[in-house]
Amino acid sequence: MRGQESLTFNDVPGNLSGSLWATHFQFLNDTSEMQYGLDGARAVANAPANQVPDEKRRFLRDTEEILDHTFEHKIAPPYVFSFCGVGDLLGQWREYGGGGSGFSIAFDYKELSGLFDGPTGALPITYDPTDQRDILSATVEAYWETFLRWEHRCEQRFCLPSAPEREGSIEDHCQYNLVSLLVTELATFKNPGFKEEREWRLFRWGEGSSPRKFRTGRFGVIPYIELSPPQGQKLPIKKVIQGPTADRSSAKRSVKMLLEDFGYAGVEVEVSTIPLR
Repeated sequence: MRGQESLTFNDVPGNLSGSLWATHFQFLNDTSEMQYGLDGARAVANAPANQVPDEKRRFLRDTEEILDHTFEHKIAPPYVFSFCGVGDLLGQWREYGGGGSGFSIAFDYKELSGLFDGPTGALPITYDPTDQRDILSATVEAYWETFLRWEHRCEQRFCLPSAPEREGSIEDHCQYNLVSLLVTELATFKNPGFKEEREWRLFRWGEGSSPRKFRTGRFGVIPYIELSPPQGQKLPIKKVIQGPTADRSSAKRSVKMLLEDFGYAGVEVEVSTIPLR
């Protein structure tokens, strides 16, 4: 997946606005969004006492408190634009592509990741619980080891105050940076029941300069923000796949005309090979 040059997103036909609509993470199709990953992080932080030294247990406990505080106060909530790693899947057409009447739009994800102002990036979703735990454990261990190295270096250079007096220095710095990375990782974890979607995501942390807007969806009003490329630039669309249809030639011709009228002449157009009716 990391070597692919494009990502795809299935959607119902509409006009080409030149922007992407990123949805607030609490209004995505997975009702356990973020909470699923948060529960996994807590499990890693609460390893059995006989496996963790007291100093490390305190480090993990304080990190967990910072993580909980971050979620409780909804600091810079992520807005998400979802892709599928495969552009012609029957389940995707049925769920997100108007039953086959929509389009699958392929983007150059490398260009897309750096196209917008602010903190955005395209990342793959991890579905396997073992992989998720391994990722979290490796991240926690890396920051714990970093904290120990810095603490040791400081102790060698000058006399540090007693532990209660030096709370909030090196340890706090490591914990807050650890939480920042954990929040990003948790946003890429989903329940394995969604595995067939093969999802990638483009994230924006907080609204930033993009005003929050609202649209109607299957479950009511949905908050979102628009991600627009710099003035004069277009979205890096590589290919468009028309959903399953009996009249393949007419469908392909009409999509080409649509792209030409919106300034995307030359973009490759295909029609789904799935014999759905």
